[in-house]
Amino acid sequence: MKTKFLGTAANGGLPQLDCGCLNCVAASKKKNLRRLRSSLLVRTGDKKIVLDCGPDFRQQMLTEGLRLQEIDLIVVTHLHWDHFGGLMELAGGKPSSVPVLMSKKNKKILMMRDEIKFLVDAKFVRLVSEIEGKGIGVELFEVPHDPNFPTDAVIVHGDNKQVWYSPDVAKITGEMLDRMEAVDQIIFDATFLNEDNFPAKKFNHITIEESAPVLVKLKKEIIFSHINHSEDLVKMERFLDRFNFVLAKDGMEIDD
Repeated sequence: MKTKFLGTAANGGLPQLDCGCLNCVAASKKKNLRRLRSSLLVRTGDKKIVLDCGPDFRQQMLTEGLRLQEIDLIVVTHLHWDHFGGLMELAGGKPSSVPVLMSKKNKKILMMRDEIKFLVDAKFVRLVSEIEGKGIGVELFEVPHDPNFPTDAVIVHGDNKQVWYSPDVAKITGEMLDRMEAVDQIIFDATFLNEDNFPAKKFNHITIEESAPVLVKLKKEIIFSHINHSEDLVKMERFLDRFNFVLAKDGMEIDD
């Protein structure tokens, strides 16, 4: 299994539009500091799976040299714009019936939108069931996040490895820990280090300072992604170093 971080930023990206914070000003001047909205490309066997399809989807696909016809599955964790807003990019070319997987709850909500009905009716996308997803090696696991937006972790099953992906989490439950015990690698919510800069609880995110001491007990390979523009990356990395955890970067690849 090979994984690549197509984007590692939270909802506004880095730099965020119209933001004058030090991080955004620096990223507006230096391309190497910029981050796209969170998305993960997983290659397992002959399958190519994209986890989350945000507004930067077109740019991410062009950077990877991927055509829509080459994507075996797109998985949407929840319906915040930075995780599904790129679906409309699928209407930019020929109808390819790209398979898109999300929970039944989210599918019901999404199909209330006229633009999504158009995508489906015109065969730009094909909304697939969770059973079909499992046939490709993908499992959804509901996690707490925004009470107005049902949210799932994604578990990808490779030949010899399982990867857990949950970029948006409000808290860690016992059920989550039980399921994470069976995976090999965990990609987890890095939106906020603590509540010094932003009220993380208001935005329904657990902080890294809360999650890392819990996750370390699992004794797994753990990578943090989905970073808010407000955060000090040096402080984040120093804190994660204590646990031998990694902070993701755009373009980072893992080959196992």
